[in-house]
Amino acid sequence: MIRSMRWIASFATVMIFYAGAGMTAHPDDENPSDEIFNVGKSSEVKIGQDVSAGKVRVKRGKYLFEHRVDGERHTIVLTGVGKDASERAYEIPMRLFASAEVAKRSALIARESKDHTLHVVMVQVAGEAGDHVPEVVPTATQ
Repeated sequence: MIRSMRWIASFATVMIFYAGAGMTAHPDDENPSDEIFNVGKSSEVKIGQDVSAGKVRVKRGKYLFEHRVDGERHTIVLTGVGKDASERAYEIPMRLFASAEVAKRSALIARESKDHTLHVVMVQVAGEAGDHVPEVVPTATQ
C-alpha cells in the first residue's frame, strides 16, 4: 500500500511538472527552447552543462549512455568518459510512459527552469515506444 502511494505521489509530481512546463509526450515534438543532448551511434552523449534528472545532479561532460530494464523499472546509466571518468557515474531511475510512436533516436531532453538551471524532462530511447521521465524518489518523510 505504501509503495503504491509512493508511486502515485511520484506520478502526480511528474504530471504537475509536465503541465507546468507545457511538455507534450510525443517523442519528436520538443519545445524549441529545449536543450537536446543526442546520443551518438557509439552510445556517447556530451552534456554541455550541469543538469538535474529527478534527484540526480549530472555534471557536464562526456558519458556513455545505457538503458537498463528490470521488470517495470527503467534506469538510465551515464558513465563518464575521459578525464576523471571514474568520478562521474550516475544511475537515474526513470518511469516509462507508453506511446504509440517509436522513438527514432536516443536523447536527453532538458528544459531551463526559472532559476536558469536545466532539468531533464524526458529521455528517448531509440526503438522504444514510449517516453522516459525521471522518477521523483520519495524521501522517508513523504
